[in-house]
Amino acid sequence: MEKDIPDLARQIPDLVRDWELECSLIKDACTVHASYVSNPAKGIWRQRVEEKWERQKHLGRGTYGIVSLQRCTSGPQIGNDRAVKEISISSSQSATEMKHLSRELLAIVKFSHKQEIGWSKSISLKKLLKLPSRSMGNN
Repeated sequence: MEKDIPDLARQIPDLVRDWELECSLIKDACTVHASYVSNPAKGIWRQRVEEKWERQKHLGRGTYGIVSLQRCTSGPQIGNDRAVKEISISSSQSATEMKHLSRELLAIVKFSHKQEIGWSKSISLKKLLKLPSRSMGNN
C-alpha cells in the first residue's frame, strides 16, 4: 500500500516539525509568509504579520530540490532578500529517501538562527526551506 503525505510528514523529527512556517503559494513565483509578533508593552499579543515574497532568480539545484532568491515585496522585511530551497516530496518516496531528507532538514535547523530558518507544507506538496541570507549582504 502506498504511503500518503501525512504518513511521510510523521517521519520528520519533532525538532524540524517545530520550525514549520505558515505560508501559502499565491502563484508559482510568489509566497505569502505569515508570522505572529507580540509587544506586551503596547498590549499586542500574537498579531498576525504577513510578508509577500517573490522569486527573483534561480540560484541552483541540489539533491532534494531547487534554491531560488526571493525578495520581500510587502511587509516588515520589504526589500530584503532570502534564499529558499523548495523540496518536492511525494508518496512514492522510499523510507530511506525520507530519512535522508529528514537529516538534511534537521542539520539546517540545528545550525541556523531561529529567525533565519523554517519550512512549510504547501498545497503543491513542496517544502519551502528558508535559508540564511547573510551571504547576500542581509543580517
